[in-house]
Amino acid sequence: MALKSSKVKTVKTKASQTLFTRARIVDSALELFNDRSLKSVTTHNVAEHAGISPGNLYYHFKNREEIVRELFRQLFDGLSATFARVSEAPETYSFVDFMKLFFEYIWTYRFFFRDFSLILRADAKLAEDWRATVSSMNETMQDVAKTWVAAGQLKAFDSDDALEAFLDNIFTIIYFGAIYQEAKQDQDTKRAFKKVLSRTLEYLLPFHTPKGQQAIRLYQLELLNRRE
Repeated sequence: MALKSSKVKTVKTKASQTLFTRARIVDSALELFNDRSLKSVTTHNVAEHAGISPGNLYYHFKNREEIVRELFRQLFDGLSATFARVSEAPETYSFVDFMKLFFEYIWTYRFFFRDFSLILRADAKLAEDWRATVSSMNETMQDVAKTWVAAGQLKAFDSDDALEAFLDNIFTIIYFGAIYQEAKQDQDTKRAFKKVLSRTLEYLLPFHTPKGQQAIRLYQLELLNRRE
C-alpha cells in the first residue's frame, strides 16, 4: 500500500510540475508579447524569460503559435465568462459595467488587439476559432442590448441590422483603435488604450437614454480623476 501511495504521489507531483511550467511559459510569453510585439519575440526569448531551457519549452509547446493559441483561449474564456455574467443579469450590469469588465481583458491581453490582423493571417485555425467565438458573443450582446433598451438605458434601434451595426462599430473601435492611436499621435501603448476607452464611451453616448448617459458620464469622471 505504501508503494502504491508513493507512486500516486509521484504522478500528482509531476502533473503539478507540468501545469506550473506551462503556466510559467504562458505568463512569460504574455509579458513579452505585451511589452514588445509578437513578431519580435521568439520561443527562445520566452524560455529565457521563464527561466527554463528551450527544450523544456518545446516539451510543452511545439512552437510560438501554440503559445498564442493558449493565450487566445485564456482571453476568450475570460471574455465569454464576462458575457455570460452580463447576459444572466442584464438588469444588474449596465453597458458601462460591461465595458469596465471588457477593457480589463483588453489591457491584460493587449498584444492580441495590437497585432490582431497579423495573428489571424498567420494562423488559419486561430482565425476560425476567433470567428466562431465572436459570432457567439455578438448574438449574446444583441440579446443583452435589447434588454438594456427595455430597461430604459439604451435607445431603441430601428432594426436588428441597426443594432448589429452598432455593436460592430464598437468592436471595430476596440480592436483597431489602439493601433490607430499609437500611429496617429505616437502614443505609448497605455495612453493609446486609454484613448480607445475614451473614444468608445463617447461613441456610446448618443445611443443611450439620459439614464444611460449619466452612467457613462460618471465613469468618464472616474477615469479623469484616476491616477496614472
